This record gives sequence, C-alpha cells and structure tokens, in this order.
Amino acid sequence: VAPGFINVLSWANESLMHDGRSQSDISQGVTLEVMGEGESMGPLTPAMRAEMIKQQSDITYDVPWTTLGEYLSLLERQGVSTNVASFVGAATVRRHVVGYDDKRASREQLLRMQDLVRAAMREGALGVGSSLIYAPGSFANTDELVALTAAAHEFGGSYISHIRSEADRFLEAIDELSEIGRRTGAPVQMYHMKPAGAKNWKKSKTGIARLNAARAKGIDVSANIYPYTAGATGLDAAMPLWVQEGGHDAWVARLKQ
Repeated sequence: VAPGFINVLSWANESLMHDGRSQSDISQGVTLEVMGEGESMGPLTPAMRAEMIKQQSDITYDVPWTTLGEYLSLLERQGVSTNVASFVGAATVRRHVVGYDDKRASREQLLRMQDLVRAAMREGALGVGSSLIYAPGSFANTDELVALTAAAHEFGGSYISHIRSEADRFLEAIDELSEIGRRTGAPVQMYHMKPAGAKNWKKSKTGIARLNAARAKGIDVSANIYPYTAGATGLDAAMPLWVQEGGHDAWVARLKQ
C-alpha cells in the first residue's frame, strides 16, 4: 500500500542502542530513522563522552565510539530493524571546540569546527543539523552556521534546522534559514514548521509566502511538519539561555539558587 516511511526527525539514537528491533516505529511502517537535530552522537571529546554516560537515565549503554561514523557502524554491528542516517549536530561540533559558553567562535575555532564537519561528511553524514532555541546551539550566529553548512556542502550535504524562533520572531528565523541557503548554495530545510502561540498563528501564511519567494529566487528551501496540532519538547525550551549557559551542571546550580 505504501513504501517505508521516513522519520525525518528521529530521536531513536539511544533507544536503538537499547533495543535495535525498533518496534515502536517499525509497527507504524517507519523504515528509516534520520537523526541529528542539533545534537548528534559524535564527534565526541573525552569530556563529552563522560557527560553522555553520566546523564543517562532509564536507558543505559556503553559509549565506545568517538565519531559519528563509529556510532552508526556500531548500530549496524549490533543489529537494527530500521535503516539509519544522521546529520552532524551543529551544537555537538560547537561543544567539541568552543564549549558551553555564549561567545563567538574565533577564526581558528571555526576552522576546526569545519574540519569536524568534513570528517563527519566523509563518514556518511547527510549534512549539518541545528536546533537554535537550545543552548549551546543557540549561541551560534548566522556566520558560524554558514561556515559549517559550506563545509558540508563541499560533499553535497545540506542544512536542516529547528529554526531560531518558532514564536515571536518566526518570520525573522525563516529569513535566517533562507540566508544560509543563499550564501552557501546548499539545500536548507526547516524542522516541524509551525508558528507557536495563538498570537503568532497568523504568521503561517506569511511564512509560507517567504519560503515560496526564496524558492523563486533559486534558494533550495523546504520544510517538514508533523501531522498533529500540538507540540512537545523539554523543559529547557522554557528556560532563559543565560540559565543554561555553561552546561548541565552550571544550569542545575543556578536553579538551586
């Protein structure tokens, strides 16, 4: 009746480590998991690897890999029902080089980040994925995202983003997405297109018009959407970025004050 469905925004990266049968998605007809919304399972520094182990909760697993490619290969060896693919996370690359602080990457740091993206692309990454309402990904400016996307596009990669605002600055965030596509020539896509909050719903038509206008100018911009009238995310989405700066432990310490 239908070919296998694609979960274009999959967070099965941990659950597949626990149980590769993927019954929750396979039973719904999903045959491809696409990961990497802002964060990816590599590349990791020793500190990032230790943090990943420390923050595990109901699902626990070893972390014997360093790169994104090594993680995907491990899934294959363990055996998974679905096909798997991943973008390399812009926030993961930023954590690897810059850390958790709200500061601009230096030229040297930006070059190192680009090299990490190139390495991930050689290992099979689809491109760069960002999620710009969560720290530390939110600390990247447009120029940084352009640089990372340009490095991915050297290998034919694209850019996909949980855009910088899905609420009051929804239209400005769409413009940033299109600008990244214009400056790099890479295909760009918006995750779960929606203007959140009743006062912003009217921006939906305007947002679609801006996407169409960008496409008319030759920018390969598109969007995906989930088929229900609700949204769900973590508590961190409602926390000011200054609370989250510095990483999980600094965040918890601030909440105790």
